[in-house]
Amino acid sequence: MRQRGFSLIEVMVVVALVAAVTLAAVANHYRIQPQYILEKAAGMLVSDLRMARMLALSHNTDVTFEMEEDGRGYSIEMTVPSNAPPTGAETIVRQLDGRCGLSVHGPEASGVFGSRGEFRTSVSPWRIRLAVPREDARWVHVLPGGQIKTTRGDEDEDL
Repeated sequence: MRQRGFSLIEVMVVVALVAAVTLAAVANHYRIQPQYILEKAAGMLVSDLRMARMLALSHNTDVTFEMEEDGRGYSIEMTVPSNAPPTGAETIVRQLDGRCGLSVHGPEASGVFGSRGEFRTSVSPWRIRLAVPREDARWVHVLPGGQIKTTRGDEDEDL
């Protein structure tokens, strides 16, 4: 007589394999998540810095980029001449994911993109460090001419 179905050993082997694959996927998710948060924050910061420079160039005015004191966000403020109509983009405020922090390498937490696209601050280049726990930092460098570059690692490097 032939029996149908699976033996207890076969079922236990399949359950063990599914558990091992699930454990590997969950562990990989927790390992990759800080890196994703950091890359997303760095990408948003670079995009916003480029937008601030573009606003300064296109509106022929100064655009101020300022970090918040708590290191969790920043603001971009466009100086609008008193006789100009509002553009709807005078102030932009960004808050980062609570696990990502910002810090400026140097004494100033703000800088200004001028009407020719140049970046003015007392420190050159202006460096912003983004970091999350258990992950290498990302550095965003704003050069005097307004160029924006990024580097990886815990140690800052000269450009």
